[in-house]
Amino acid sequence: MTITLQIPLLLSSFTAIDGRGVDVHITSTGCLLVYQATNIIIHGLLIHHCKAQPPSTVMGPNVKVITLGQIDVDAIRLATTRKVWIDHNTLLRHGYAHVANNFYQGWEQYAIGGSVSPSIKSEANFFVARNDAGNKEVAWRKWEKGLWNFYSVGDVLKNGASFSKQTGIGGAKPNYNQEQNFKVVDARSIKELTSESGVLRYSRSLPC
Repeated sequence: MTITLQIPLLLSSFTAIDGRGVDVHITSTGCLLVYQATNIIIHGLLIHHCKAQPPSTVMGPNVKVITLGQIDVDAIRLATTRKVWIDHNTLLRHGYAHVANNFYQGWEQYAIGGSVSPSIKSEANFFVARNDAGNKEVAWRKWEKGLWNFYSVGDVLKNGASFSKQTGIGGAKPNYNQEQNFKVVDARSIKELTSESGVLRYSRSLPC
């Protein structure tokens, strides 16, 4: 399924979009926008070829017209949001992200990156660098200057993968309360846990 947007898709609070098990592509103008919303889950979507958009208006919750500034080519744009879970988002502009229990293999420029001094905790992920002499560094930051806070906890690094750009080593900030806390499994289990992930492939002649 391919969804071609004519204007950005604005997500309201307490929304979940789950594309696991199916092949869903979202493309074209603006892509997804989370604006002044909370408790959002976005999982298993392929968002690509997003186009920039000049300042415009969109219809928000309760038939409220919202004025937006220039929209970049971000697949998902977050503005004044909290409690947002995005599965497999590689670049964090600013703020804090806890990246846990993912399988990364064969990245080109980076596996996890930041552009405006974010804080990123990479925990119990499994990283496998490419076989060639390409970039084997996991973390990337757009500018060398800034209040960078990238650190790795319990990650598995294979085939020469490295996580060298670590500053501010320590516990997760902000700290989770009991409601927000979740269990992180050992990184050595990640390949097995993710072996059946992705789009469900089946044949009419074979049982599922």
